[in-house]
Amino acid sequence: MHAFARTAAFGAPGGTPLGQLVAHAHVEHWLALDSGADARYIGQPQVIASLHEAADHSIRHRDFTVGRGGLQALNAFAMAFSLAGDHRAARECFQATQGRVTESPWYYLDGDDPAKAFSKRRSAAGR
Repeated sequence: MHAFARTAAFGAPGGTPLGQLVAHAHVEHWLALDSGADARYIGQPQVIASLHEAADHSIRHRDFTVGRGGLQALNAFAMAFSLAGDHRAARECFQATQGRVTESPWYYLDGDDPAKAFSKRRSAAGR
């Protein structure tokens, strides 16, 4: 899963929303782990570095636009950085969404109300 996500993301031109595949892979990995192990996994320095590398190639790249797929990419990175405890990076992503939430990936945290999960994490990130 991680290899596929990286190959797809970094095989595409800079500014691609496909960078979100890296964020989704880390979130999916986090979901598969038991409580405690999940936080240890996603908070690892190499996971956070992987998220930053993908964000630099994707949502932080000068050619990125929020157009098709971009809003979901911002939300995916916001959630992944939030789960990883990187509040500065999460806050940057939340700000870029301009308060626009997508159902995915937030339904992982609250299937009944993804917007509530988004708001809770956004507040925790200091936004």
